[in-house]
Amino acid sequence: MTASGVQYGHRILSAALEAAAQLEILYRNPARVVTPPRAEKAKVQPPSVNAVNAILPASRKHCDQLFSELWLMTYSGIRRGECLGLRWQQVDFDR
Repeated sequence: MTASGVQYGHRILSAALEAAAQLEILYRNPARVVTPPRAEKAKVQPPSVNAVNAILPASRKHCDQLFSELWLMTYSGIRRGECLGLRWQQVDFDR
């Protein structure tokens, strides 16, 4: 299990044990004395120029909308969630 998975499990278990302690089912919450491991931040590895040069033409053949989204993310640097959250009224083609 990853460190982030252990942290998630610890939060859930700690909340349940805290509720039991408040209801006086337990004397105290034993999860308070345990320190879960720190999650390491994953290194972002962007695709290489060669990979982008292969992906963009292939996506254009497959689906124009996919190509547009990939092109926008590639050349603007915005993240997937930001790209998918865009609305047409937010796009300024003049700038």
